[in-house]
Amino acid sequence: MLRPLLCTLFLLAYDTLAQSQYNTDAAYQRPLKEVLQAIEQRYGISIKYPDSLVNNKTVSYANWRYRNDAETTLARYWRHWI
Repeated sequence: MLRPLLCTLFLLAYDTLAQSQYNTDAAYQRPLKEVLQAIEQRYGISIKYPDSLVNNKTVSYANWRYRNDAETTLARYWRHWI
């Protein structure tokens, strides 16, 4: 009698844990304007853009998109928005 009860409790606990997995889509977002400012500082360049183009826009996984040069880095960001 105890064994089926324990198995049932284990399966319920496992199902609950499996359904509550952490969603990382929103966890690693940064505002696009902040990302562009970081790119300007990192690569010593100036990027001109209207604020209306970048306001209220975010980039997912921004910290993983940086590359060795500014051109490749920007291509990875803008491909997402075009």
